[in-house]
Amino acid sequence: MNHNNILIVDDEPANIQVLFAALQKMGTVQFATNGKKALEIANQTCPDVILLDYFMPEMDGLEVCKAIKEDPRLTHAQIIFVSGSCEVGEVEAALDAGAFDFMTKPIVPKLAQRKVEIAITLNNDTQKTIPETVINNGPQSILLVEDGAINREIISVILETDKHIVDMAETGIEAIAKAEENDYDCILLDIHLPDMTGLKVIGHIRALSGKKAKTRIIAVTGDVTAENIDDYKDASFDAVCPKPVNPEMLKAMVSGKNVILKDDLMSAPDLGGPNLLIAQDRINILKDTYTETRLRGLYTLFEKEVRSYLTALKIATANQNTDDINRTSHRLKSALGHFACVRMQSIAIILNKEPDLPHPEKERLVNILNEQFAPSLKALLGALDIQE
Repeated sequence: MNHNNILIVDDEPANIQVLFAALQKMGTVQFATNGKKALEIANQTCPDVILLDYFMPEMDGLEVCKAIKEDPRLTHAQIIFVSGSCEVGEVEAALDAGAFDFMTKPIVPKLAQRKVEIAITLNNDTQKTIPETVINNGPQSILLVEDGAINREIISVILETDKHIVDMAETGIEAIAKAEENDYDCILLDIHLPDMTGLKVIGHIRALSGKKAKTRIIAVTGDVTAENIDDYKDASFDAVCPKPVNPEMLKAMVSGKNVILKDDLMSAPDLGGPNLLIAQDRINILKDTYTETRLRGLYTLFEKEVRSYLTALKIATANQNTDDINRTSHRLKSALGHFACVRMQSIAIILNKEPDLPHPEKERLVNILNEQFAPSLKALLGALDIQE
């Protein structure tokens, strides 16, 4: 699967047409006819390669290039300037602004293809700089990148039991900034973040200089299939830890041990049938891992977070906002998985994995989730031996 994002920026439609025809088979190609629009698209898509016209009205190519290179989310982008002239001063100014290469008009399609191919190869080589496996059983400095409060709390407690020092980030931008400023031994990275994917975040980190680029990075995600694992490996993740997190598995991965995921962890979860509210085996893991006081605190946080997700789902469904439904149901299924609320989780999975469901069916599923919340909480309290 070709995941390369290519952005063409030129105020002449004819040049865009020539470049689009030459590059359309090399990735997803988008275009902009001015600098302002180029920055908007770049912020939304984080392109891997940008072909940038040197001379444009209002905002020229040099200004666009400098703005892109100042954005921590976009520093990985390889910029190829395209110009009608080839003055030495222009080329030097482009390279000083952060450009990767320079080509002249009229555009030669095969030359454009070759330059983009080299840029993509350079990006891939940089992102696949994987550190050697070293077992480290001692305390580590760890960055946990996770937007869900219950996930952050559960994972941080697991790590702190082994005396690790845990720093946290809730967005991709925050994670990149912290990775640039600090030297972490390990980064635990959620794949689905509010502002960008974990695949984009790791691309930025692997493009940093020195040992920062070789930091051990573990994908922590509920989307664990054989195909997804291949994508994570291609993006240079060192390991993949499925959600809900198994404490011993996470600790082993953080230490650098090679953990092979079994087939049952790489498939859809066994939801236990329609009559099962709570999965007791998961509850047993929670009770073995956390003190009663900590469990009570986690339960309180869980109740608050799930209630907020259910409210957000109601609003998104009423507004028929498919994107918000998908994002919220993904976070909901993750939180429910940690506390083994399998009946509710099965419904959240359907909402998340089936975006083309008819709207009345989505409304029905959201209503069922709200109906199941109270009995699920009651069953959970009983399984955890917690008194209200």
